[in-house]
Amino acid sequence: MNSNETDTKKGGEEYPPEADFLKRPEWNSFGLYGARGVTGESARLVNSYRSTRYELEILARHYMDRIGDNRFLETVCLQTSSSGQRFEVFAGGRLNTIEGILGKEATDSAIKRVVDKWDTLFAEAEAICKRKGVTSVEDLEPDDPEIEALTSAAGFITIPASELRPIEELRQILSSEHGEDGPSTKSPGQ
Repeated sequence: MNSNETDTKKGGEEYPPEADFLKRPEWNSFGLYGARGVTGESARLVNSYRSTRYELEILARHYMDRIGDNRFLETVCLQTSSSGQRFEVFAGGRLNTIEGILGKEATDSAIKRVVDKWDTLFAEAEAICKRKGVTSVEDLEPDDPEIEALTSAAGFITIPASELRPIEELRQILSSEHGEDGPSTKSPGQ
């Protein structure tokens, strides 16, 4: 069995039930696909370990931050990530589970700082668009310096659109530098 498979049991150990959504056909259209922390070895439950309330608050902040991160990537950086989308669904389920344990007020209090951070970043992106007279980041010029500064402040590394090359051009460069098969995977002396 491959570590990316989405069975809830593997070798007698379970995965969190919040990962079960990956079994539905709409999530398996390209076959079983993993997302770090959702499937695979890193997603296994540790049955002999019980979390404290403090640890659950830290996990709630982590999950909320990953949700904000994925949404910012999609709406401001204009990039999508299938593993990010999977993790966002999983993280939302985990947040609901944590809220069921800690209660809504305690969970909201735990994630407030993270929610405020992402709200501020999204508000700044909206303000940039408003100042430039557009309704969406998609309407801005590629490599807009204010959006690049904002994405950098959010922790993203951006590659200017002017440096991106069409895939065919990249294939041509690779084949001219390394032959038709691309770069060698052999180490020197093999």
